[in-house]
Amino acid sequence: MTTRLQTLRSSTPGQAPASGSRLPGELWLNFADLQLGMIDASKNAQRLVAVRYFSTGANYAVGDFVIQAGALYVAATAISSSAFVPSQWTKIATAADMSGSNRLLNGDMRIDQRNNGAAITPTGSSYTVDRWKLGMSQLSKINAQRGVLGAGMIAQGWPYALNVSTAAAYTPAASEAFVLFQPIEADMISDFAWGTAGAQPATLSFMALGSIAGTYGGSIRNTDNSRSYPFSFALAASAWTKVVVAIPGDTAGTWVLSDSGVGLTVGFDLGANANLRGPANAWASANYSGVTGAVSMVANAGASMSFTGVKLEIGSTATLFNRQSLAKSMADCQRYYQVGQLYSVASGQVGGQSMLISSLCPIQMRANATMVITTNGSSNISSLVLAHNGLNFNVSGSVGVTGLVTLNAIFSASAEL
Repeated sequence: MTTRLQTLRSSTPGQAPASGSRLPGELWLNFADLQLGMIDASKNAQRLVAVRYFSTGANYAVGDFVIQAGALYVAATAISSSAFVPSQWTKIATAADMSGSNRLLNGDMRIDQRNNGAAITPTGSSYTVDRWKLGMSQLSKINAQRGVLGAGMIAQGWPYALNVSTAAAYTPAASEAFVLFQPIEADMISDFAWGTAGAQPATLSFMALGSIAGTYGGSIRNTDNSRSYPFSFALAASAWTKVVVAIPGDTAGTWVLSDSGVGLTVGFDLGANANLRGPANAWASANYSGVTGAVSMVANAGASMSFTGVKLEIGSTATLFNRQSLAKSMADCQRYYQVGQLYSVASGQVGGQSMLISSLCPIQMRANATMVITTNGSSNISSLVLAHNGLNFNVSGSVGVTGLVTLNAIFSASAEL
């Protein structure tokens, strides 16, 4: 092995053994290119190092990856040996790009326990996909659905989006607003330190699509909506756009930074009266849903918007979206909402007596949940009562006549903020 490397080494940039000149399995080195390679079964020279440290003595082809000053770059053009020229490279990521923790859950909109991709037209403020809620001052004005995206977006890593559209055009009256929002637990933003002298900056990033070209808006708000930061973003008609919003740390106001209640809310303005909109990019002691003069989706018949890849993180840089396993994303959402089934068949039950069954919660929820039976397939038992005590889901009922009892309750459990 040592003898072969001594033979197959070069200091000439770009040089590799000629095709057919060496035997399969032999290794070769190029010192100038910082490259190690091997001769494949067809006697061709193959490079083994996919990402190299930048070298002033190396040649680079389009698509070659290097590390330079702690950042990952890809060559945008063919490059001969020279000093590093930023314009010849596209920066892919920095060392910090993988460390930005997303304080929002289900930002890629793939978890949809309630509707499983079905379209809804809520008759009141309702959750759509998991953790994302439509707040509406008027009923049945907006449609919502988790959509499957086309090949272009899937190729970028975005298979799903939350689509909202106008069901019935409406102009919001005074103090009326239509907002797509997510409340975040206070314990998840403790390090923001907002409301203190040490308040940290944050960054919101997302992919957005609008059927109407123009300026749209949203806002960050505290627990009681006494502080808000309206932000704006521009969209071309029907074109996906990456949006990055820099949010300075708020040193004023009252912010809840601990416990399992609401710490802050991230919202997108789908239409609001002027008295609920304010100047962009400035903290205000007011309850603003969005930005003055922004497009009102709900006021336009047939208008629509879509969102995916939504991320809120501490710091002044928008880092890569956190890609979690499906199991991790589901577990995070089940802290707030779960569906389940309690089932038991028991013989010899005494008529008029109470029967109780319990099941361990698969994921501990944020608080004791409100449980609702969605499908009741029970027989010979009535007056079912559901309860959640933190560790268990319980259902009890009154046995009808002495004999066989089937208790079969499919339920939802909500501990949403």
